[in-house]
Amino acid sequence: MKKQIEKQKFPLNIGLALGGGAARGFCHLGVLKVFEANNIPIHCITGCSMGAVLGGCYAAGVSISDMEKIIARITDRILRDFSFLSYHDGLFKGKRAMAIIKRFIGSKTIADCVIPFAATATEIQKGEQRVLMSGSLADAIHASMSIPAIFQFVQTAAGERLVDGGVTERIPVSAARALGADFVIAVDALGSPRHNTEMRGVMDMTEQAFLLMDWAANKARILTEPDYLITPDQGNRSVHKFTDNALSVEAGAAAAEAALPEILERINEWRLGRV
Repeated sequence: MKKQIEKQKFPLNIGLALGGGAARGFCHLGVLKVFEANNIPIHCITGCSMGAVLGGCYAAGVSISDMEKIIARITDRILRDFSFLSYHDGLFKGKRAMAIIKRFIGSKTIADCVIPFAATATEIQKGEQRVLMSGSLADAIHASMSIPAIFQFVQTAAGERLVDGGVTERIPVSAARALGADFVIAVDALGSPRHNTEMRGVMDMTEQAFLLMDWAANKARILTEPDYLITPDQGNRSVHKFTDNALSVEAGAAAAEAALPEILERINEWRLGRV
């Protein structure tokens, strides 16, 4: 990881909040690549779903090149590890994907992260958000990415059933504030619903319905809570088709490059106005 800009040049805590988005969430790696290459100091990272996967790995010190290996290995075939014996908890177990992630983060805890990190999950029975700031990093990532009915939930020692953090908050901006971020840069992998999208079956129709409902529920928070919002243009890329993952990485990098001048200007305005 390249040496970051000296903190006195940026006398504020910059938080990066990475939202959910399934396959589209790989755009977060592109943003991280650009920020690292330009020495943007990230003081904390929060993640939801795929944002928790990539944000958690990066916070734990996994290199960009190793994260690219993770992305290359997370394919439709890897994700579809059917759960025939407990299908009522979710269609897939998620163990094969987690096995790939664990090769790079091992048994690290959230406290071991080199950058302060938190993942968000949802206690499905109570409908409450959980901000996971301690304990096993792998368990936190697993809980945050467990899309209801698709992946099995993660059960805690206290008996809580944790599923995808996006159920209660699409982008964990509030968690970044809780970690002490003064200036939160949010990355929205989903954006607003795509229109005029060709639908080729029930999965495409279900995806579009989900995106419409999710945007209606989260639009106000997404557009007002972050100090800066990056929304990579991924066209009509599906959230549930894990092919051509590099295209999402490229979209994230392009969006981050385009945003850099304004981000630096906004940070400087913050510094002049508050220091």
